[in-house]
Amino acid sequence: MSRQYKKLITISVFVIIGGILLIASPDQKTPIHTPADQAQQPAASKPSHPNIPAQTTNSTSAADTNQSKEKLTSPTIQSNPDRPQIPYYLLASVNDPLFGSGWYHSKIQTTRAWDLTTGSTSKTVAVIDTGFELNHEDLTGKWYQNNAEIGLTQNGGVCWTGSATNKSTNNCDDDQNGYVDDWRGYDFFYGDNSPQAGQVNPSGEGTQHATLVSGVVAATTNNTKGSAGVDQNTRILPLQVFSDDGEAYTDDLVAAIDYATDMNADVINLSLGTNQYDNTLLSAINRARTNGTLVIAASGNCALNDEEFCNNLTAPGRMTYPALYQSVIAVGATTSSDQRASYSSYGPELDITAPGSSIGPLPIYNGSTINSYATASGTSFAAPLTAGLASLLMAQNPNATISQIENLLTESADKVSAMNNQIFTNEFGNGRINAHKATLLGLAKTQENLLGSPLTSPRQAAVGRLWRTSSGVVSNDEFVLVGCRVFETDICSATAENNTVYRFTPANKQKGDAIQYIFINGSGLPNGTSKISVHNHEYASFITTITK
Repeated sequence: MSRQYKKLITISVFVIIGGILLIASPDQKTPIHTPADQAQQPAASKPSHPNIPAQTTNSTSAADTNQSKEKLTSPTIQSNPDRPQIPYYLLASVNDPLFGSGWYHSKIQTTRAWDLTTGSTSKTVAVIDTGFELNHEDLTGKWYQNNAEIGLTQNGGVCWTGSATNKSTNNCDDDQNGYVDDWRGYDFFYGDNSPQAGQVNPSGEGTQHATLVSGVVAATTNNTKGSAGVDQNTRILPLQVFSDDGEAYTDDLVAAIDYATDMNADVINLSLGTNQYDNTLLSAINRARTNGTLVIAASGNCALNDEEFCNNLTAPGRMTYPALYQSVIAVGATTSSDQRASYSSYGPELDITAPGSSIGPLPIYNGSTINSYATASGTSFAAPLTAGLASLLMAQNPNATISQIENLLTESADKVSAMNNQIFTNEFGNGRINAHKATLLGLAKTQENLLGSPLTSPRQAAVGRLWRTSSGVVSNDEFVLVGCRVFETDICSATAENNTVYRFTPANKQKGDAIQYIFINGSGLPNGTSKISVHNHEYASFITTITK
């Protein structure tokens, strides 16, 4: 596929061999393979794709393609017999090998979030992407495993042959879900149970992306390697929809979303996009949401309009699909200085932003090497930061609905200075994610009973409560959260009194919410011990004292 149709990664790979750091030249680019080039590659160990359109730059009818048995398992595909095959592209940009080192964790205050939750192994983020480096040292223990396809067959089981065989390799669909031996994800492009990158073309454009994205979500912590994922404990469900050469089409993506939904994934990450509306894909996304799976999509890298496929998207922000769909959380990218990344697509459909420039070091596929790392940029990496945070919030609030998780993300977002004190802007959505504030708000939401019963009159004093992630002296970079119950026509405010009175109000300043939350940054508190109170009308209620 022509490079002009893709925002692909140009990556400098860090390979640690015997303690020596080798840095590939940043000018080296992955070669683009034409059909003639592919003919010279080693014999493929996977079958050719059963559903590649003859014209890769145009959509084509599914009636003209040979559908695999596995694809027909997808309920969305079954219900859309005349669907077009729309091409999809990866949303990664050029890297900067000299910057990274996990700055984004500091920016979104991940370590403070970990004071409240480090996630749960019962939560799953489905990464629908390219092939994965399944054996990478920073990810090998983080893959989701399908227990129904692990272990030995037993007498009476659907795959019993008279003797016990290994379910993961017995070439039988033990759990009868339509996919054979899917014990660790699935490869929808080539139609087999191994989403391992590089099995057909080890040097292809579509071999690196998914491993990087997975590292953002859940790279192993406390192992002195690479960096740490946002969620320390969640599991990654690896689902390949791109070929090793970077091609992806509607049916593969839709089948993967349906699969993730049916496997009860908590979050789906889509760091990919297209310039065309795809009703079949939207149907699959809506089905996922209806079944309790949150879908997060990168907004696109088309703001500079420097790729041909960006041309017909709506200017000036040029957001891509599926981020344009209302039923997904659309995520744009920011820089270390909280500016919108120049490439990051934006518009009124944008929900939120997250760091996306010079993210790393991240695990990456590099042939037979399992200890390679790189730094990369793009909305491709802002989306999984948000997906990892969503997974953390789900572990903290296991009974929360999809809408409630979305609200936690948006209500806790930092209103960066470039938003000019606005609640929402087209370039930043509701703001830049803050894991510290999100998990603090998540804790408060689980303890709303501490704010008492609904007030029956505006003449009643507000009821307040304060939450923190830690104890002791308040730091400048710490947030404390004040919850306030008022009569529904009132707006609450909070004060910190230490000789001088400092007043704080809810970010949205909207009436109609009986319970309102106010984030107070430690840098905004006076030194010494302050009395914290909540107010409505002329009434005040003392909560507690805190010391900075």
